[in-house]
Amino acid sequence: MAPSRRFELLTTTVLVVALLAAATTPAAAAEDHYDFTDDAYTAEQGEVISITLEAGDEANDTFRLHLGSADVGLAAHATVVDENDDGEVTVRVNTSMAGQTNASAYLSAAGEDSLSNTSQSTSRLSHIPDAGDYDLRIGPSDDPNATAHLVIEENESATDPISGTPESEPSGDPDFNESVVTANVAGSGVAEIPVRFGGTETVTVSIEADETGFSTVLELTDADDDGSANITVDAAADAESPRDIVSVSDGDDAEFQSMNESVPTLEAGMDYDLGVAHNGSVVNVATLVVRDEPVETTTSIATESTESTTADTTESTTNASASATTEATGTSDTVVPGFGAVLAVVALLAAAFLAVRR
Repeated sequence: MAPSRRFELLTTTVLVVALLAAATTPAAAAEDHYDFTDDAYTAEQGEVISITLEAGDEANDTFRLHLGSADVGLAAHATVVDENDDGEVTVRVNTSMAGQTNASAYLSAAGEDSLSNTSQSTSRLSHIPDAGDYDLRIGPSDDPNATAHLVIEENESATDPISGTPESEPSGDPDFNESVVTANVAGSGVAEIPVRFGGTETVTVSIEADETGFSTVLELTDADDDGSANITVDAAADAESPRDIVSVSDGDDAEFQSMNESVPTLEAGMDYDLGVAHNGSVVNVATLVVRDEPVETTTSIATESTESTTADTTESTTNASASATTEATGTSDTVVPGFGAVLAVVALLAAAFLAVRR
């Protein structure tokens, strides 16, 4: 057999073996995120359901957990923290309260672990959640790392809502309290964007400008349950990331959903589009105007006053000195009385001294 033919046959054999090995070898499991220990977790209405999650070898200690969706009338979210680094977290869902109050009241972590940034993105329920199948997702909500199901079975004895469930929620969609917000970099550069939640607990707020490429999207949570929040922007800051110039008022929570790190600051002379969204749809808009305009001050008046005061003080000091000199010498002339006679005596003594030496 010719050498070239043997080489072609050997190459073909190696490729076939490699393909067979790939086909028979199971894909390696992802080990860089948390995963559910079961495909489904089941309980009856009114019961507390425990959802256990386990970490892969390289999983982060913090991750996002999502329960339900807008389609089933209940969507809740939380950041899960494995505080003791044991690679396992158990999240509890109290279905007797779920959907009817703040998410932090019906979502909790067992043991030493914790939840933060808990929120509900659907309107509050006036009853316990309906029996049915609720999605569970880890990671980004629209592109999760792992999925499972929460199955709530019907329980006829658990039909009453929890005590204190509000009979009605504030009406209207989420909105901005002002249609135009201005930040002036010639001044402090700081502006506050007031947001009204409109009966929901979580909204999405975007700040964008196509002309500059600035884009930041926040998930805003009404953590103090007062129905409003203020987003603060600092247009004068020299920042390295949008995180450095955008913050939320005390008592509320904000989580950055996305941002353009390459454009970290706001630019004077530009208008930025503000949008507030609920259940994935923008419901209201406003405008952030960034300007660099002179700030009126009282500097010129203060300077004039200072100059006048200085001149008056100088004149007063000069007059006082002249007056003191006049009083001490009895005259305003600079010649000291008797000074000429003294010079004459000194001259005569000098002449006599010279005559003696000669």
